[in-house]
Amino acid sequence: MSIKSPLLAICCSETWLKPLNETVFSIPGYKFVSRSRPEKTGGGVGIFINESYQYSLINELSFINDIIECIFVEVRIPNVKKLCIGCVYRPPGSNITDFNSQCHNLLSNPYFSSNCYICIAGDYNIDLLCKESHSPTSDFSNLMLAFGLTPLINQPTRVTPESKTLIDNFFTNFDVSKCYNAILYADISDHYPILCQMNFCKAEYKFNSEKKIP
Repeated sequence: MSIKSPLLAICCSETWLKPLNETVFSIPGYKFVSRSRPEKTGGGVGIFINESYQYSLINELSFINDIIECIFVEVRIPNVKKLCIGCVYRPPGSNITDFNSQCHNLLSNPYFSSNCYICIAGDYNIDLLCKESHSPTSDFSNLMLAFGLTPLINQPTRVTPESKTLIDNFFTNFDVSKCYNAILYADISDHYPILCQMNFCKAEYKFNSEKKIP
């Protein structure tokens, strides 16, 4: 599969950046916003935004703690209501129930009560293939649905000789019948990159989520 047109945004988790070197990586034609761990190694989230679009960082929704790492931007698209793009990472050692609580607090923010499209990309380290047999995973899935956010990816995104897990996804309140989703089978990281295309009327906008910055 080839991508023939520029992406609106590229969401990256586990950037392994620090506040002092967040500008080291760049992609021509894109602006980069990031949240990095100030002390511990690993983690970190960032979003590359196509410089053709105006955007603003949503500071109140962009933070890092031991349970959740997240960053959100509002992108302004002509003749389309505001679009909120987020990137979320759950450190694999954190408690899923605590993560669910953090997600509930995040999605309860008054910002999301406004009339906007939402697309949240993430490496949640929660295997949705197990939601029928694992209560915390089921709680996570139900929580997202309760806030009107539907997952777009339904096949494994991390495959090893020992396991297949669906731990990366897009959650959106956009009409899923107008979304095109794909898993890109590439060895850029130990997770497959995922892609979402959302069709706003006549225009098409694409998002990509990758495990690490290339």
